[in-house]
Amino acid sequence: MRIRVFDSRGRLVRTLEESRFSGQRGEVIFDGRDGDGHALRIGIYIVLLEALSEGANVAESIKAAVVIARKL
Repeated sequence: MRIRVFDSRGRLVRTLEESRFSGQRGEVIFDGRDGDGHALRIGIYIVLLEALSEGANVAESIKAAVVIARKL
């Protein structure tokens, strides 16, 4: 399993998981920070989850939009 976060221009801002084995359930927490630990700007981001089954070599990808917001 690999989980990456992209900004609205398609630039990779953070990799949450890379080559992680997973079961049918689980959770990953995204704290709104980039790969260097800096807070990301307010806006829309795309989370891309990619999974590969171990024996069948079947890939699946899921995209979801998330919003980073703060009090003004």
